[in-house]
Amino acid sequence: MKKKYIFIIILVFVLAVIGLFVFITGNNDEKTESNPFYFFEVSKYGEISFVEDKEAGLSFIIPKGWDKKDDLMAQFSIVTEDFSPIDDKISSSSFPKNGCWIGISADHEIETENNIALYNDIIYHIEHQENIINEDNSYEEIVSINEVKSLKRSIIAEDKGKKISIFVPLNNRIYLFETYLFGEDKESCEGEFNNFLSTISIKK
Repeated sequence: MKKKYIFIIILVFVLAVIGLFVFITGNNDEKTESNPFYFFEVSKYGEISFVEDKEAGLSFIIPKGWDKKDDLMAQFSIVTEDFSPIDDKISSSSFPKNGCWIGISADHEIETENNIALYNDIIYHIEHQENIINEDNSYEEIVSINEVKSLKRSIIAEDKGKKISIFVPLNNRIYLFETYLFGEDKESCEGEFNNFLSTISIKK
């Protein structure tokens, strides 16, 4: 009888351990899949969608009629309702055929050598140069985002459109805001991008 009880106790213990393992790993998988924008929290206030990355001290408002989109081009992406990509390739999934796309990224640390070099390079450009036009169909200018001097870099792709990247170096972090102006709505999308930039708040 004692052997039988010992066997039952061991069986219950093993099942409990297996159940705990399944519960923990199941929760981790669910968290990863259901929350791809881990640092970005979206809150609704009526028709306004407010986004905040508390770790980076960044917040902004999603324009009315826009929504978040899963892609690999930025940590957090938003698109207009009529957005459709120029093709099915991952590398160009953010290039609009119709509609508009905006990507937002924020470093939580710049401890790697590459990030430190990029941060210092951006600071140098801001402090030492006026607006310049490069030979590779790109130009740079100094702009202000949330009263912070920032570097705006525009790359022109012949007559097809252009990519705009705005680098904001602050608090030993790099905040990046991008848009691809391609397709039939590129002119209106540039205006939408400029309006979006005015909603950005970064804690100093």
